[in-house]
This record gives sequence, C-alpha cells and structure tokens, in this order.
Amino acid sequence: MKKTMLKRSAAALLAGAMVCTLAACGDGTQTADGKVPIKMFITDRSDAPMSNDMMVFQQLNEKCGVDIQLELAPSASADAKERFNLLMASDEIPDVVVYKLDELNKYTKAFAPLNDLIDQHAPNIKKAIEEDETTVRDLTALDGNIYTLAKISPVKTANVYFARKDWMDKLGIEEPKTLDEFYNMLVKFRDGDPNGNGEKDEIPYTTRSKKSGLMNFAEAFGIREEYFVEDGTVKYGAIDPRMKDVLTFLNKMYTEKLVDTEYPTLDNKQWQARVTNEQSGVLHDWVSRIDFFNQLLEKTNPEGKFTALLPPTQGDVPVGTWYQMTRARDDGAAAISKASKNKEAVIKMFDYIFSDEGMLLTNFGLEGDTYTMESGDPVYTDKILKNSDGKAPQIALYSEALTIDWPMVQDMRYEKQLLSPEAGAARDKYEPIIRKSFPKLKFTDAERSEISAKMGDITTYKDEMMDKFITGTEPISNFDNFVQQLKTMGIDEVLGKYNSAYQKYLSN
Repeated sequence: MKKTMLKRSAAALLAGAMVCTLAACGDGTQTADGKVPIKMFITDRSDAPMSNDMMVFQQLNEKCGVDIQLELAPSASADAKERFNLLMASDEIPDVVVYKLDELNKYTKAFAPLNDLIDQHAPNIKKAIEEDETTVRDLTALDGNIYTLAKISPVKTANVYFARKDWMDKLGIEEPKTLDEFYNMLVKFRDGDPNGNGEKDEIPYTTRSKKSGLMNFAEAFGIREEYFVEDGTVKYGAIDPRMKDVLTFLNKMYTEKLVDTEYPTLDNKQWQARVTNEQSGVLHDWVSRIDFFNQLLEKTNPEGKFTALLPPTQGDVPVGTWYQMTRARDDGAAAISKASKNKEAVIKMFDYIFSDEGMLLTNFGLEGDTYTMESGDPVYTDKILKNSDGKAPQIALYSEALTIDWPMVQDMRYEKQLLSPEAGAARDKYEPIIRKSFPKLKFTDAERSEISAKMGDITTYKDEMMDKFITGTEPISNFDNFVQQLKTMGIDEVLGKYNSAYQKYLSN
C-alpha cells in the first residue's frame, strides 16, 4: 500500500450504506433552523445560471442539515480565474472553494488537510479515492497530505477524430488506419466533390483550436506537443527530433489545402459554419460533438452523418491517444478553508454526495421528477430529455445543479443516456487505446515561480515558430535552430524540475 493512502478505519466498512446525518454536527455556528451554513465559492454558468434554489442544493440542505450559500464567480474562464486569484489573496476565504484542481493545489497553505477528516467522517470518499492509485497520487500534495476532493469520472474518452460517413461512402473510402491512408482520404475529400455542388470548395480538415487542433497528429509520431512521459522520463515534444517530422507533415497538409488555411484565426462560429455549409469533412473534438453536428446536419442534409475514426498512426507507433479525461477531473475540485468552523459538516456533506444515494441525487435528481427507475436503472424523464423550455438535455441537468463540476462521482448510466449510439460507439472505440495521461505533478512555490518565469517566453516563442513552420513562413530546415533557442531559453532546466517532480510523484 502506498504511504500516502488514507488510513484504514472501521467506518470504511459502512461506505456502501452511509447516509448524511448532519443535524447539529457542525463545529461552528448554525442558522435559525439549526442548519450549518456552508459558504461555497463556485464558478457560475452562462448556459444555466447557478443559484441557491437549484434542486441539488436544496436537497442537500434538507438531507444534510446544511445551508449552502453560493458565492459565484463569473462564467467566463478568464474572469473566473481573476475572481479566484482575488479570493485567494484575501483574508475571507469561504468554507469551500470549488475550482480547478491544479489551481487549488497552489494554495494548500490556505486549506485544511483532509486526511483525518476523511478517515473519521467520510468512508465513501475514502473508498472512491483508494479505488485507483493514480487518483491518490493526483490528490496528494508535496507534504503527503490531501487538501482537495475531485469529481470522479468513469469515462476516459475525450477528443476523437470524426468524419463524414456519407462522404466516405460516396467516394468509396474505407476507414483509414495509417497516416498515409488518412492523408489520402483528405485528398479525396478535397478533389472528389463529396458535397456535390460542382465546386472545389471542400476544406477536408478544420479545427476551432488553432495550432493545438493540428497537434493531435503528433500522436501518430509517438509524441505530444508539450510534456509526455516516455521510458520513465518526462520529455517536451517541441524539442523532440520527431517534432520535425510532425511539422513537415503539417506543412504538407497546409500547403496542399488539406487543413483549414485559416486555422490560426478561426473562431467557434466559423468552425461550426464549415460543417453546416457542407465544407468540412473531418474534425477532432469532444466525442459529444458527433451528436451536436449530426443534429445540425439533420436539419440541412438528412443524409449527412459523422462517424468516429481511430487515430491514424505510422511505422511501429501503436495506435493510441493522450486525449482523455482523467479519473480525478481537473475541473470541479474543491478544498475546505483552513479557517472554516464547519469542516466536519462540509466533509460529511461531500461524503453523502459520494454515497450511493448521493450519486443518484447528483447524477439523476429526484425519482418521479427528473428520473424514474426502470429494470433497476435510473432513466431520465422528459423534464430532462425533452425539456418544455427547449433546453438541451445537458443544460436541463445543469439547471437543476445535476452533474455540475464539483466533487461527486459521475454515474456511467448518465453518460450512456445522453450520447447517441454513434457517440457511444465512438467512446467505446477509443477507451481501449487511450494512453496514460500526463500526471498532475506538484512543485514548491519556488519551483513553480522559476518554471513560470521561463515557460511564459518559451511557450510564446514555441507557438509562434510552430505556426510559421506549419504555414511555411519559416523553412523546416531551421528546426534545429528553433530547438537550440528553446534550450537557450531554459527548457532543459524546466525539464529537470519536471523529472524531479515526476520521481517524487512515483514515490507517493
């Protein structure tokens, strides 16, 4: 057993049957009706604005004897981060801070260590954490303590390749396996008029993610753009000799107009229009986007259909992808303020959320309202699947605070109901070939400061030069000079710190 694993306790045997009984259990003040107030910082949503009155919060208040009081950060990512940073610089940190795992881990001095609280009061959390060694490591800080809880996901698949199946059928294209076959498919999409308008206006591959939306092709060469682990060593893809081959391939694709030549400036609306205007045939994005675009195509071209493709590869590089969701999700982690007088009430509330009953509540809501039980499984009602206000099912869930980004255990039955057979098949297709994700390494404040000071300039230079190599404004013959410049800027020193942190991570 790893030394950072939580201590075993007799209470762990009750994990499957634990319920929330918090009345008068807080060690701080209580409201007039005897409930324990829990102030919670959490990021708002623009598509489903958060409020204290949402179903899940109200049910937790009733079942756990608490009074959840939300302190909302703006929904925009940059604004939320600014609000979070201001909060952490203040002297008034609420009982619970819900934010990104990596960001919370930078402020462990402000938060309470949870090891003893979990051992004494949270057998369901203990069970969820200890089921997976990587989860323990991801949540363990440099000092050996756990300061954060996380959203636990049973699903790994994140981004997948998907292509117009009707275009492939029209042009007699089998699913490509190798990089050469993938390239040939794009050539046929460009030249074969699959949209049938008599014009050569197809843009075979497009992305909304600028350069990073092309760098997924690096996986076919066995590397990533930035950090990855190979043979027990942390490497940085931009300085790897194989990156020269990646950039040569992407420049060929760009020059031959097989990828969107406007990728550096393309916004989300333009990216979507490429598909709905019957121009683009291949994307690499979230698996659920298959459903999103198939539903759009159904309105304009009932014959149009996207299907998932496995990542292309070449030579002896095995088929695989690093694009995945980690079990302990980065979004939706939470920490308890060191100054909170209600730590016990908070940990018991979250332990209820991690119980079987709490999983049903936070994934499915209330039986007879948002779900019914059919053959032993919860099935969403029309309130979620066919919302009377016209909300998409996922937005209808968020509107009740269901499946939101905070510590909870996602139920696979939730995932299965919201994905179509096409998207579900894509998820299942990718699960076996997902590579191990890059670990959540921990650094001291001094190390983090040194890394940040170097990586700001390194990343800016790297991104600018890679775009130049791809678009051809910088000849690929200058790649070695590019690598040397990154070394001059300190990338080797940064890698040294990453490798040291990786060895510490493995020892946990």
